[in-house]
Amino acid sequence: MTFQIEQILLIKDKVYLLTKSLDSSVTFKLSDNSFLGDFEIEKWFDIPKATDENGNYRTDNFAFVLKKATDREKIKQDDTLKLSNLYVFVAESSYTVSGKIISILECGAGMLDINTVLGYKEKKWKIIQNDMPIGRPKDIALQKKVKDNFWYLYDLEPIGHSERPKVGSSLQVLRNNDIINTF
Repeated sequence: MTFQIEQILLIKDKVYLLTKSLDSSVTFKLSDNSFLGDFEIEKWFDIPKATDENGNYRTDNFAFVLKKATDREKIKQDDTLKLSNLYVFVAESSYTVSGKIISILECGAGMLDINTVLGYKEKKWKIIQNDMPIGRPKDIALQKKVKDNFWYLYDLEPIGHSERPKVGSSLQVLRNNDIINTF
């Protein structure tokens, strides 16, 4: 999900980013490790009341708070920033008959892009396919669970090993040359 910065406000030592969603469908869940672009944000958001030029209520407004007030200097009005999380949760992971690894990951900030690299301890995986359906569309109970938990199905390629991610683990979403955090 991508957001455009409309205003930057400093209120009582907190920096608020008033944004406009650039995506038509906006559903997300913030965590303690959420980012807007390269900037850490608090696990809080608001939908400010605002109207457009015709007096209609806007549904694309979101307010976020920066964790570090000093990041304010690095952000400008009209910047476009992508919402992301530092970690995703492995809800399920298995091998297919052909040996491919498929995993259901909980991704509160939305679907991860192809070629995204994930890490856990010294192991890494690359996403080679996303946007795969989970279960049958007619299974309403399952589809509700998928939507409510922000689950997405991925085809993963291990890098330098052949193991699948462990169910219940948290994988770090690696950016550029990130070092994998071990916890």
